[in-house]
Amino acid sequence: MTILEDVSKSIGLPVGEDAFNPDILMFSNIAIFDLYQNGVISVDSIKETTDWPELGYKGKGVNPQETLTPYLSMIVKIHFDSPAPSMVQTYNETANRILSRLATDVDSKRLEEIEIANKRRGIR
Repeated sequence: MTILEDVSKSIGLPVGEDAFNPDILMFSNIAIFDLYQNGVISVDSIKETTDWPELGYKGKGVNPQETLTPYLSMIVKIHFDSPAPSMVQTYNETANRILSRLATDVDSKRLEEIEIANKRRGIR
C-alpha cells in the first residue's frame, strides 16, 4: 500500500475511496514536512504513489511504517476530520511524543555513526 492509502484507511476512509485524496495528501504533507525538518526522513513531500521506503527514514531502532502511520494519521485526522475538541489536545500530544521518539532514534543512530568513525580515526 502507498502512504496515502495507509493514512486514508487509518482515518476510517473505505479502501478505494479517492475523492478526498487531494485533501489527505495536503495534510499528510504537513506531517511529512515536520518529519523532514526534524531530520527524521529524507524527503519533504509525498505524492499519491509514494511508498514507505521512499521516505528515507534515517533512524534504526523503530519500524518506520508502524510508527509513522499513527503520526501521519493523527496529524491528518486533526486537520481533515477533527476529533472532539477534548481529543485534539490528546492527538497533538501523542503526535509530539511520536515525533520526539523518532527524532531521538535518528539522533542515537547519528551518535553511533560518529563513535564508529572516531574509533576508526583513533579518537575517543
